[in-house]
Parts: sequence; structure tokens; C-alpha cells
Amino acid sequence: MISRIILTAAFLAAGAASAGNVKTPLSCKIGAASGNGFAVAIKNTTGKTLKPETIVNLDFHWHNATFPNGEIDECWALDAPVAPGGMISHVTKLDRDRDPLNCESWLSSEHPAVVHANGMSETDCDNN
Repeated sequence: MISRIILTAAFLAAGAASAGNVKTPLSCKIGAASGNGFAVAIKNTTGKTLKPETIVNLDFHWHNATFPNGEIDECWALDAPVAPGGMISHVTKLDRDRDPLNCESWLSSEHPAVVHANGMSETDCDNN
């Protein structure tokens, strides 16, 4: 009986370790130049309302004559709920000598929301 419990526990632990980080993609489009950057429109395509403090991750790809493949990694926490199909507006700072290519946005199961501990809060990005 004890060996069966140990084997079951080991099997469950291996399954949990293999699950890893789940990235839920969001629709992302780069818009017009805006101030010191470019507007980014992200659509909540999850089918669920996103709660305040949900962390949104963004990879913003760009290029110029010197760098054919540049990338800016960002994340931020929502300050209000976003309904299914709702839009999240953001401006990514980008020097004017750089041209935007595309963007990718997602929610992470590894860093899903702002962490509150010891009277402080922390927003962890999942840009790996």
C-alpha cells in the first residue's frame, strides 16, 4: 500500500511539472504613431472577463537599418475589468528611427496577476 501511494505521488508530481506555463494568446495589432511610441490594441479573446490586476504580456517587434529584428518586452496590470471581446489600449515607446513590425500579447499561468506581500505589490512579466 505504501509503495502504491509513493508511486501515485511521484506520478502526480511529474504530471504537474510537465504542465508548465500556459500562455493564453490575445489578439494584438499595432496602430498609428502616438506621442513617443505606437498605439497597440489588444483584444480580450479569452471568452472570460479579465479582472483588475491581471497581467498582460507584450512582445513588440520592430526593425531598422541597423537592427533587422528588434524586440521590446513589456507587461502591465489591468486597472479595470475587460469584458470578453473588449479592447485594451496601450502605447509602446519606440524611437522614431525604428519601424514596427508586429506584436504578440498573452496572459501567463505562471504570472497571472499582481502579487501582494508584506504590504507591497509586484508585477512580474512572462517574457521568456
